[in-house]
Amino acid sequence: MHWWDINVGGTLRKMGHLHPFQRELQVSGYEITANFSFGHHCFTDDKENGPVFKFRGETRYFSEERYQLSFQLIEWIDERFVDGLAVPYFDKKNNRQYYCKDLYDYAIFFTVQKPQDRDNHLKIRIASAYEIQPWGRHGLPRGTPLNMTYILEKRNAGEKIGYTDLMVDGAPSPHQSD
Repeated sequence: MHWWDINVGGTLRKMGHLHPFQRELQVSGYEITANFSFGHHCFTDDKENGPVFKFRGETRYFSEERYQLSFQLIEWIDERFVDGLAVPYFDKKNNRQYYCKDLYDYAIFFTVQKPQDRDNHLKIRIASAYEIQPWGRHGLPRGTPLNMTYILEKRNAGEKIGYTDLMVDGAPSPHQSD
């Protein structure tokens, strides 16, 4: 998804930082090409605190806070993504997603897809990202965080992450965080 600049109340908001891009990731001895893209939930919300933003039949509101925070997503990808932890979960439409909490209560939700016809290639879509408010903590996905390298390794092999990845002989997997 390529985002064009957006006019918000007469002010042009630059969206170039959310253009799709590629990175070469080192994962378990492999170089994996990762295509990153960003969804509109990275700069909109449903709280009616800003101008209406309609996209593909969904009405949301431009969020100045989310927009400003979205500038740090590239830094997060470049500096902490591969070494991070993520909780696998299913979204409301029963699609596999991952959730991670950055260093200071910044929630990032993303998908990792493996194209069938390409070796060592992944598509990673940042679906949403926002600062976690104290009242919203209870609504975050629960589960056991897995090492991101493990998730990327499994997805690169075309394998899905399932409940069995969280347990080994009834005990937590060695791929989980300490």
